[in-house]
Amino acid sequence: MKYIVILEKNEKGCGPIYRATWPGDPGRTFIKQNAKRFNTLLGAEKAIRFARGYRPFINAEIEAVEE
Repeated sequence: MKYIVILEKNEKGCGPIYRATWPGDPGRTFIKQNAKRFNTLLGAEKAIRFARGYRPFINAEIEAVEE
C-alpha cells in the first residue's frame, strides 16, 4: 500500500490538486497518476507539514492507493 497527498480540492471543476514529484512550493498536479507516492503514512503526513510551510492547505488529506 502506498499513499498520495491531496493538497486541496478544487471547487471550480478541475478536480483535486495532488502533491507532485517535481520541486515547487510544493510541486502540484491535477493528474492523479503524477502524484508522488509515499511508502508510509508518516511520509505522507510529513509532506503535508512541509507543504503547510508555504500555504495553509487546511483541507489536505491522505489517500491510500494500490500499486
